[in-house]
Amino acid sequence: MSGNVWLNQERKIVISTRWRKIEIRAADIEKWIGELSEVDFERDKKTRLATYKVFQELEAAADVWALYAITLKSYIGGKKDEES
Repeated sequence: MSGNVWLNQERKIVISTRWRKIEIRAADIEKWIGELSEVDFERDKKTRLATYKVFQELEAAADVWALYAITLKSYIGGKKDEES
């Protein structure tokens, strides 16, 4: 999988792959975390489902970041081997 990650003019982190594009504002993440601390998940099924969808998006974003980290580590490691 390949993709791009950038901060757009609206200060959103944009993660774009061939299959999907995700935009996340840091302020939204902070808001969600604050709201999650007040949710009774046993009673509030609608919030639980919405939260699940949010975390699916964040998980997808984390997968892309992890892939970039692995790729970068491999690239840097390869460069060091070439210099030796």
